Amino acid sequence: MARHGMRPWWCAVLLGAVCFAASPAAALDWEALGGYASDFGNSGYAYAGVGIIQPVSDRIALRARLLSSYSTYEFQQAGRTVEAEAWAVTPLVGFRYQLRPDMSVSLFGGGQIKRTDLEGQEPSTRNDDGGAAQFEYHYQMSPQADILVLYQYASGDGSNWGRVAFKREVLSFGSQEEFALGLGLEGIGMGNEDFMAFQGGPLLEIRHRPTNGSFLIGVGPKYFSAEGIQDVRPYLSLGIYFPF
Repeated sequence: MARHGMRPWWCAVLLGAVCFAASPAAALDWEALGGYASDFGNSGYAYAGVGIIQPVSDRIALRARLLSSYSTYEFQQAGRTVEAEAWAVTPLVGFRYQLRPDMSVSLFGGGQIKRTDLEGQEPSTRNDDGGAAQFEYHYQMSPQADILVLYQYASGDGSNWGRVAFKREVLSFGSQEEFALGLGLEGIGMGNEDFMAFQGGPLLEIRHRPTNGSFLIGVGPKYFSAEGIQDVRPYLSLGIYFPF
């Protein structure tokens, strides 16, 4: 089946997510998330999204997310540098299961509508539509420390993205100590049919306690590997998460 023939299925998933978000249900929680990461040379990535969480029991909650992303990277082909730009929209629906009061897992399934422009290669545009899945694990080790594991896969271009992060609050500030400063570590791996990359380093979080919103900054070395390119560069990552 040609990839373009699967587009109506992704539209159906998106419609289902929108209808689910619009349903009048009690205790409906929203989340907004976004981020940016770059090694200032080989690759960069930015994303933004919104999600909903609808508890249906003490342990189970229904979830939906709509994510948009933009990424750039480069590789060599036939002695020429190919510069890639990819735009994607990823609607996902799933559930969260509370293993314990301090531990949960979430599973999502859906699709990805993705176009990749390849400057320096023919054809210059590639359709990377396909299925998508996401896994999330959260463990609140203590009131001050937590571990978050994320993994996402998209079949259109065989892309994988995974992150493990640990952070711990080290101090509070503000007139009513409404802000908390956390320090930690993160490791990220990513790749598709064109490249793979690994990065990791220290992590800083500023969290607003009344809303549980947070702002993250990560820095460290990044290893990038693609056809004709193997390089290590410093990276910077920024992230924001705000529940409401």
